[in-house]
Amino acid sequence: MEELIKKLEQKKIKFIKREHPVWIEAQGLGGMAEKVVERWQVFVGDISIVRGEVAFGNFELFGGDMDDPERFSTVDEVISFLQK
Repeated sequence: MEELIKKLEQKKIKFIKREHPVWIEAQGLGGMAEKVVERWQVFVGDISIVRGEVAFGNFELFGGDMDDPERFSTVDEVISFLQK
């Protein structure tokens, strides 16, 4: 997620970064629980971006006018999608 955050800053795309609530709850449980999502969740407008085992290691975007989550494997794919 750090690479995505840096790219959002470079492209001057407004975003909000916060600790993902599932990540917070999983702390101390160990094993797969701590790998379900990465620490940070990013919001660009009303689109949520997460990464972790829940997204098969990809970036998962949901919200806006999407009925189903979109998954991307690279930061550049995420940026291209957001700039549409």
